[in-house]
Amino acid sequence: MVLVCLFLLDKEWRRKIFFGVTMVLSIYSVIFLFSRGGYAAILLGLAFIGSFKNRKLLVLLIVFLLTWKMLLPTAVIERVEMSLNEEESGEATYDRSIETRLDLWEGARDIISQNPIAGLGYGVLAIVKIHEEVGDRNRSSIHNGYLEIMAELGLIGLIIFLTFFGISFKAGLRLYKIADDPFMKGLGFGFCACVVAVLAGNMAGTYWHYLNVSGFYWVFLALVVRGTLIAQKQSSKIKEPDRTTERLYWRTPNQDFRNRRRSVRPSRKSV
Repeated sequence: MVLVCLFLLDKEWRRKIFFGVTMVLSIYSVIFLFSRGGYAAILLGLAFIGSFKNRKLLVLLIVFLLTWKMLLPTAVIERVEMSLNEEESGEATYDRSIETRLDLWEGARDIISQNPIAGLGYGVLAIVKIHEEVGDRNRSSIHNGYLEIMAELGLIGLIIFLTFFGISFKAGLRLYKIADDPFMKGLGFGFCACVVAVLAGNMAGTYWHYLNVSGFYWVFLALVVRGTLIAQKQSSKIKEPDRTTERLYWRTPNQDFRNRRRSVRPSRKSV
């Protein structure tokens, strides 16, 4: 999402080409991950950018949703369409992966009901585990970031978790508003879209708990905070008045005359 906004907002053509190529390669890689949660995260992130920043992107997204079967590879289409299976009786059923998640979420609801305020404790699910009947095995992950936070840290942990994302979103939006440089604006708004994508991705997985995935989020957040400090410093220099010019402006003709007499009058040491 950050690369998309940098590509759209940055004015320097060399960086624009670099961001565009990197963006296309990144999306291409996500397509062949066969992760429906990843697809949803990208679509919601692009929808956010298109809704609030670039309406042309929103139009392209609508066109893509209408023609996606003509554009995507067959393996990806089958991965999406296998989410719902229609039986001979006409009843629609979910595939094994979705049924497993629903079973895990049902077990998570029972765990949350035991201690909804404070939860069982951080990392306890890896020890307690949840039994899912679809595969008849115990699982240490619920495949839903919000339910996992609720099960381990309760409602208190979930509020802190969502508050952190709210603060992060506000930081990106602040950089977008106060920055004058297009690169900084793209970084700020792109991070806002990144927050939206992460929130969407956590609906079907616990990506936040994997450092190789969430590490990029922390790096972008650090860049946003640093960019905000740079933008504030630059704006303060622009707003700070020039005291030397101000003193010259308010000096009266009599003061100028006395200053000239002092400069012409010889000093005692020279005499």
